[in-house]
Amino acid sequence: MRHIKLTLQYDGTNYSGWQIQKNATTIQGLLEDAIFSVTDDRSRVTGAGRTDAGVHAFEQIAIFETSSTLSPDVFLQALNANLPLDISITYSEECPED
Repeated sequence: MRHIKLTLQYDGTNYSGWQIQKNATTIQGLLEDAIFSVTDDRSRVTGAGRTDAGVHAFEQIAIFETSSTLSPDVFLQALNANLPLDISITYSEECPED
């Protein structure tokens, strides 16, 4: 299993924070949906921190596991194509599990 580290930024105005919540749109939820659209696998995204509703992030770090063979550059482009314009992946790289 590969580990992909993402650096992202977002305008949190329209979101109920980072962490997935029932009946609310969150950054983590949208990112997991985008990963599913690209890989056809459900992957849990782990963020290095959380933001509250309406809070923005300039350099949020997140990681997910995948069996996909896509390169980090392709993940960056494909995820951005599947995310709203106010959420942007700025960097993607493969990293060790730890």
